[in-house]
Amino acid sequence: MDILKTLIVYMVMVANGAVVASGATPIPYETLHTPTPYMTATPTPAPTPDPTLAPAVATATPRLYLLTKGSTGTSVRNLQARLIELGYLNGEADGIYGKATENAVRDFQLRNGLKVDGKAGLQTQEKLFYAQDVVAAK
Repeated sequence: MDILKTLIVYMVMVANGAVVASGATPIPYETLHTPTPYMTATPTPAPTPDPTLAPAVATATPRLYLLTKGSTGTSVRNLQARLIELGYLNGEADGIYGKATENAVRDFQLRNGLKVDGKAGLQTQEKLFYAQDVVAAK
């Protein structure tokens, strides 16, 4: 790196010497090697939040999947936990959509004015998890 700097200084001196010999004013070394930004960055102020809008996090709904007999996993476990909480299902949430879960979903759908098919589709899950007027089991 030192060799490169030395070479640049030498070239500038030679160039300035050539300029001096021609009668023009030499350009100072500092002027040649002062970086000039291509553009200046002007900070943009952060947008002011609209107080009438709810935050996106509060309105975001998780993706809901059609759950039917034979489905397994976390979504089924969450469904079962909510059915247990509302009194439609007994036992523990095991994450397996079996006959008991299907019957609990049918009962929930019947009492909440939904199409009774034993499948936890979009309308059933929205009513189960998000509705304020959800009807619990007797």
